[in-house]
Amino acid sequence: MNIPASGGKTIHFFRLITLAKRLFRLFRDPRTPKTAKALLIGAAFYVLVPVDFLPEWIPVLGVMDDLGVAVLVTTLALRLVPDDVKRRHGLLK
Repeated sequence: MNIPASGGKTIHFFRLITLAKRLFRLFRDPRTPKTAKALLIGAAFYVLVPVDFLPEWIPVLGVMDDLGVAVLVTTLALRLVPDDVKRRHGLLK
């Protein structure tokens, strides 16, 4: 597949879509601990709900708090998942 190199934005978008698909498959896996699943739901909920600690209209900071929470909570959730499960879903090499 030939991906246009328009500043790398297209490539990053496809990587984000791939990561989202892998996290969804990880979420559906019965071997994923319930705590990790709850954290992933919480991260998605925080990003999608319009109520934030920092409003979106504040330049840069409004979006950065969503991104920061999503990254931190997803990282914590992945630490709770066994390596063989992460490897199965392409989240660990």
